Amino acid sequence: MKLLHVAFAFTLGIAIGRTFTISPTNVELLVLPASASLVVLAAVITRSHVRVALLLLILVFGMVRAITGIESPQPTQWNNVPRNEERVLLKGILLNDPSPSNDRVRLRLQIEPVDHQHSDYIVDVYTDRPRPNEIREALR
Repeated sequence: MKLLHVAFAFTLGIAIGRTFTISPTNVELLVLPASASLVVLAAVITRSHVRVALLLLILVFGMVRAITGIESPQPTQWNNVPRNEERVLLKGILLNDPSPSNDRVRLRLQIEPVDHQHSDYIVDVYTDRPRPNEIREALR
C-alpha cells in the first residue's frame, strides 16, 4: 500500500507538471524541491505528518521531472529517407551477430548521426546473403 501511495504521488506530480504552460526558470526548479525537502525535514524533526511530507516531496519531484523532461520529437523528413532501391553508405557499430535467413542477412547497426546534434539510432539492414567468392574478395 505504501508503494501505491508513492507511485500515485509521483504520477500526480507528473500530471500537474505537464499542465504548466509557462516553463519555470532554473532557479524556480531548484527552489521547489529544496523547499519540499525542508518541509520533510521539519516533519521528521517534529515527528508529525512525516508520511504526508514525504508524499509531498515525491509529488514535487514528479512535477520537476515532467517539466524538465518534456522534449518535442524532431519531425522525420521522409523525403530524405533512402528507399529500398537506393544504395547508401552507413558507418556504425555492429550490435549483434549477423542473423541469416533464406536469402538475406540482417545486420543491426548503431549509427552515429553526421551532424552530432541528434542521438545515435539503431538501424536494421537487410542485405543479400554473401557468396563465398565475395567473402574472399572482401578479406583481401
